[in-house]
Amino acid sequence: MSPEDSAKRIEDAGGKLVLTSDPMSVIPGLFVSGQIPRKNKIELPPKGLFSSVGGMAVPDRMEDDISLYALIEGVGVVVLTGCAHAGIINILDHGASLFPDMPLEGIVGGLHLIEAEPEVIQWTAEALGERDPSWIGAGHCTGFGGQMALAAILQEKFFPLRTGLMIHVDEDGMELESVVDVRF
Repeated sequence: MSPEDSAKRIEDAGGKLVLTSDPMSVIPGLFVSGQIPRKNKIELPPKGLFSSVGGMAVPDRMEDDISLYALIEGVGVVVLTGCAHAGIINILDHGASLFPDMPLEGIVGGLHLIEAEPEVIQWTAEALGERDPSWIGAGHCTGFGGQMALAAILQEKFFPLRTGLMIHVDEDGMELESVVDVRF
């Protein structure tokens, strides 16, 4: 962590750190994933990232990558990722093991496919199609190639994320709303 994100500064600002590798409820219906089991070997952590362990640089497997699972009553699970360094399929499989009776409603976030090989992008898009979410909004680190593969397989279920987009989800379905009017 950078010095400005240190535990002391967070706590001094009134924050409370809860360090755990286990899934945890944040508020009713919203869960932090905890550490994601890496079962799909095709979803490898990014190369070239290192951590300092005992003063030595070691490859960083991004074991601290977490996601959120929002359980929407009468609808299903919406998965929110940061960059999905653990792999979106690993994240979805972990969520399905935690909430086996909840259908997958949607996915929103980055899928970290921007530097992935074409075969990894295709595998991921096909695996997402097999899990059949009602919708998926992907952005930033998904990359153009990832977004194109998702659009080809998921068709109208896919939309690219953008600044100012609000996603409403309830028992009537999902609705997108632009809340920022960008003019040049």
